Amino acid sequence: MFTILFASFTACNEKIPQILRQRLPDTAILECTTLEEAFLLCRHREIHCVLLLPDEEFIQSQRLLKHLRSKEAYHFTPVLFLSSRLEHLFWAFWKWNCCECCVIPLTRERQEELVRLLQHYHEIYCRTRLLRESCFRIDTPKGIFSVPYDDILYIEIVLKKTIIHTKTAEYAFPLPLYKVKEDLNCPFIVQTHRSFLVNLHNISQIDKSKSPWEISFFQSGKHAYISRHFKKSFLENILSSIGS
Repeated sequence: MFTILFASFTACNEKIPQILRQRLPDTAILECTTLEEAFLLCRHREIHCVLLLPDEEFIQSQRLLKHLRSKEAYHFTPVLFLSSRLEHLFWAFWKWNCCECCVIPLTRERQEELVRLLQHYHEIYCRTRLLRESCFRIDTPKGIFSVPYDDILYIEIVLKKTIIHTKTAEYAFPLPLYKVKEDLNCPFIVQTHRSFLVNLHNISQIDKSKSPWEISFFQSGKHAYISRHFKKSFLENILSSIGS
């Protein structure tokens, strides 16, 4: 669920959380009034957007923003400022890369503008989540790659290096196969051998006359293998895949 952290570090007569809960029923609104509460929520919940009502001295607000931007997960998290002071808006844009500012008090028109902004960020969150769930992200010393699961033929370990074989390319990096298996979020890529993970959806043929069994793939001359130890689980997985 799309989750908004509403950090209110100053007294305010605005009933912003109540308004947002009414207008955005499919969004979780988490409220905090202290820096400690904000840190705790950021540590234990996945925050997708921050609404910040800054304190007068701007001390707690700066500490929260510094904390957020120091974490990789929150480098690009949208932060929306709610303030009536121009110096707050200046600091927000210039130093902390905040995305938007809303001037308070919130008139009905400004309420509508805030709701539209949050709906916009909700849509972005939904699109990026779908993209993230359909791709395997690999973080290597040479770069970060996102490989669509559907493009993966198989993954193998060769001389302590993992190689991802796709329909059009290969990606090699120094990571154990068990770690790759842990990071995969894909039920149709399964282990068939101590050195192989295979995409069930891209298998064109299984040759049982060979030992170990040999797997062929659509539009590829490459092969992967099924060891005796993994035969039973492989057959169960591929039957389940056909059934679904």
